[in-house]
Amino acid sequence: TIQPGTVIKFQTPSNGYGDKCLIVLGSLKAEGTVNNPIVFTSSRDDNYGGDSNNDQASTLPAARNWGYVKLASNEGSVNLLRHCILKYGGYRYDEIGNTNYSHPYQLWITNSSTEIDNCTLENFYEDGIKAVTNNITGITNNTIKGNNRGSGIAYQGIGGKIEFNTISEVVTGIHYQGNGVNHPQQDVLLGNKIEACTNGIHLNNSKDILLKNNTIKDLSAYPFVQEGFSFPVFE
Repeated sequence: TIQPGTVIKFQTPSNGYGDKCLIVLGSLKAEGTVNNPIVFTSSRDDNYGGDSNNDQASTLPAARNWGYVKLASNEGSVNLLRHCILKYGGYRYDEIGNTNYSHPYQLWITNSSTEIDNCTLENFYEDGIKAVTNNITGITNNTIKGNNRGSGIAYQGIGGKIEFNTISEVVTGIHYQGNGVNHPQQDVLLGNKIEACTNGIHLNNSKDILLKNNTIKDLSAYPFVQEGFSFPVFE
């Protein structure tokens, strides 16, 4: 459990490209409040927790200053992030075997049941939220503002509830990749506001997903992209 008002800063090296990260293998409860959010940010960010690196204004925070928060729990674990702020992360090389893999996400979810509610994700390098899971409880009421790269929310799985988020300044607002089959729990994209992006919603193999009351405007390309076995239901 992380208490309201806690500020967690990830150390940034002199070149500005940090690899520090937080990996959760159990359950994480990070529940802040409106007046006392929980903050995950760069050591160069003097707006939260003061001048932690004692350099006054000689260095400024930027995307890719640190890696990611990864919720890597086993199925059955439950995570909650509410009233959290994540800024200036979103890129890390991880060595697996003898190969380096790039993971350009600020918040990375695998397997676990997770609720992300009323959080702010800003200034990330590529993807704000990357979820690879069939156990998401909900991604709701978040403000996601990117770096004109990647996706605000990149979801890969089934049964997701992505509702009432405001997403801007990314290439794709929501990229939703299903598995092309029917399943008991319907995927839902409801009431999201996507603006000032390249594309709005991109569906790939997302069968019977429900799209309802989403607002998409001020794009430079396509409001809706559909490929594979995607047969959305519009209401």
